Amino acid sequence: SMTVSSLNAIFVYKYAAVLEDAGHPASDQPKLTVQVTNQSGNQIGGACGTFDVYAGQSGQNFHNCGGVKWLNWSTAAIDLSAYIGQTITIEFTTRDCAQGGHFGYAYIWATCMPLVQDAAFCAGQSAFLQAPTGFQTYHWTTGQSTPSITVTNPSPGSSYLVTLGSVGNQ
Repeated sequence: SMTVSSLNAIFVYKYAAVLEDAGHPASDQPKLTVQVTNQSGNQIGGACGTFDVYAGQSGQNFHNCGGVKWLNWSTAAIDLSAYIGQTITIEFTTRDCAQGGHFGYAYIWATCMPLVQDAAFCAGQSAFLQAPTGFQTYHWTTGQSTPSITVTNPSPGSSYLVTLGSVGNQ
């Protein structure tokens, strides 16, 4: 749990999952769940407030070894700026299958980033700006839609904004 401020409003996490594919229906498979809730325990963030990865799920780039599926490290991020001043909880849960006997586990790495970042540059030179990794979309005020941009000869005190779109599967 944490109180969201402008200094920690970008939450970035990386996960790697190992899930035994039991061949059960999706709702019964071993899985990893990420859920973001408010102080009252209610899910926040719409589709971005929960994320599930289950054994055998299509579109997840699983590797296979017999009945075991694993995902290499993947990065995801959540913009928590709408919750500044509130306490939220981010919970990572793994489970075996609902019928018992088939495992699921994951490795997690997480960090928080500020909403505003400064970029150092020398007069007459370009500035390289990098948005946080883990978002699905990036829209800069320059019109570019990449995770990083290069600004030619920026003026001191200039601001460049990027709108970030989170990944969700619900």
